[in-house]
Amino acid sequence: MKVETLKDVLEWTKSTHQNLSKCMVHCAEHHESERARMLLNYLSEHENTLMKVLQGFIDTSKTKALSTWCLEYLDRKPIVTHECCEEGFIGKDLSEIIEAVVAQHHEIISLYKHLHSRAEIPSVSDLTEQLIELEEHHAMQMVQGSNRMEDI
Repeated sequence: MKVETLKDVLEWTKSTHQNLSKCMVHCAEHHESERARMLLNYLSEHENTLMKVLQGFIDTSKTKALSTWCLEYLDRKPIVTHECCEEGFIGKDLSEIIEAVVAQHHEIISLYKHLHSRAEIPSVSDLTEQLIELEEHHAMQMVQGSNRMEDI
């Protein structure tokens, strides 16, 4: 996927969440631990929710903001694609799974923060700020939910 505009960044983020969700479902089917399977399915649901919310941003955001070019920004902070699962969650314990998922979200948050710091148009600044809040909120919810699972 060639990422040039802010809309492309949102499509990439949506695709990243989709791939992460699929990987979690795949790994849950093959994980030996029942608790890990439950956690992976729980996290997969969060990733699916994020995909839907991001599609809403794409559908409702101002065209001017979405068509903003991000090439010069992405040269400094290139996007690393995560297209294959490689059974990354199989054999990991609950804390390792959460750590890996949170790291993925922090990578996305870091990209959004970088784009926000460089935004010159108010609509782009507002959109990236909303995206940062969305990712941070969902990451926090996932961590809190997984902590509750560990208490069970």
